Amino acid sequence: MKTLRKLLIWLLIPCLLAVGLYVFRHTLLKGLGQWLIAGDVPRKADAVFVLSGDPADRSAKGRQLVQEGYAPLLVTTGSGVSASLLVRGDTITDAELTRSFLIRTGMDSLQVRALPVGTSTWEEAELVAGYCEREGYEVVLVVTSQFHTRRTRQVFRQALRAVGVDVTVIGAPPSEYSTDAWWESEKGLLFVYDEYIKLIYYWLKY
Repeated sequence: MKTLRKLLIWLLIPCLLAVGLYVFRHTLLKGLGQWLIAGDVPRKADAVFVLSGDPADRSAKGRQLVQEGYAPLLVTTGSGVSASLLVRGDTITDAELTRSFLIRTGMDSLQVRALPVGTSTWEEAELVAGYCEREGYEVVLVVTSQFHTRRTRQVFRQALRAVGVDVTVIGAPPSEYSTDAWWESEKGLLFVYDEYIKLIYYWLKY
């Protein structure tokens, strides 16, 4: 009888855990997403850097920061070329594409520079650090997607600290899904999954 009771208890525990995970799944999933968001509060800076990867949402946030007076200049980054552009024979880089989009949507061309360097967050951080050193920048804002802010902040602080530059990372909210319910969108699912994989990769490599 005691053996049967123990067996029932051991069978009951995973069942209760499964029920608990199901009941609180939304809270748990929301928490997984929120943990990735580690953006800072904007402050006055020498320039805003908009990282490649999402020219619409990130550039919109960067433009907002310039318009609100946080910095006089916006710099776009990224040396990658979209596959959809390549098949058309167009070799415009991510940095140039984002700059073009910003000018087309109302920004003064004198306020936007293209820095067509870097194909990853790590590469962009190192190259932006060199650019800041050459330009004499002391404080910069870096704009990326909200779910990228934790990893981006860690990488950029490490790279820019080496050249004496303070960095503030700003998260651009996604326009195609909600960060509070990312699992309800295919893009949100892919974004969060991809970001956790990158966090593990960066932790192991850097």
